[in-house]
Amino acid sequence: MNSSSPSLAFPQSLAIDFRALGPVVALVALFILGAVINDAFYSAGNLTNILTRSAFIGIIAVGATFVITAGGIDLSVGSMAAFISGCMIVVMNGLIETLGTGWPTILAGIAISIVLGTAAGALNGLITTRGKVEAFIVTLGTMGIYRSLVTYIADGGTLSLDFAVRGVYRPFYYGDILGIPVPVLVFAAVAVLGYLALNKTRFGRHHHLCTAAGLGVGVDRRPLGARSHRRGDHRRHGAEGRLRPHRRHRGRRHHADHDRQHPQPGGRHQQLPERDRPRHHHHRRRLPATR
Repeated sequence: MNSSSPSLAFPQSLAIDFRALGPVVALVALFILGAVINDAFYSAGNLTNILTRSAFIGIIAVGATFVITAGGIDLSVGSMAAFISGCMIVVMNGLIETLGTGWPTILAGIAISIVLGTAAGALNGLITTRGKVEAFIVTLGTMGIYRSLVTYIADGGTLSLDFAVRGVYRPFYYGDILGIPVPVLVFAAVAVLGYLALNKTRFGRHHHLCTAAGLGVGVDRRPLGARSHRRGDHRRHGAEGRLRPHRRHRGRRHHADHDRQHPQPGGRHQQLPERDRPRHHHHRRRLPATR
């Protein structure tokens, strides 16, 4: 009699991926906890404030997605964002006398932040790839560097934007379009662009190929119509997707080429005795049996 307990496994169509549902479950738990602690948690003002502040983290997370899916990691993004924001404030405060308190000053600050962000990210990438240093070590070091730099720029205190420039820049942070905060709309646009770049462009396909090759997953780079399904072809492809020379018998075509290069009276390959036939390189030589 079989005493084993019945299987509780779900059908494949009803299988639940708990790893994918983990962040959703954690978010629901946080919302429930917030409502229990404060009755005003679900108010429109509080939810808008949460979305606005989370938008900046979401924009950073879109860029970090490319790094993490490629097998890397960046621990310096928080300190880097603080350092770039501090430099942006210092530049805009310094350009007031030259460009005034209007949008030219704000656009100059945005341009400086883009340049600094690109340079900081390139520095991490070059040290990791060219210097052959682990990304964890590199970004851990640059995290301390950026944190120290922003503390030095602020002279151990805080940095504040000029009130005149703040009045012009304020709608970009606190404004809304159709009731949706502007930072949330910017985050949504960046997320859509990141999705398209990762899944609909040549850069994204190359990114997936590099990730698969790094994980040791076999990749066939030939076009779908050019792939052959003949028996034994799967042995000719490696993990890099390149064709490797197979060691099978070359067959009639090889003999026809041999006849053209070495013509013989009969026009055919002469049938030599077994002992005189040339051995192919993949045949093993038989040794006489020993007692």
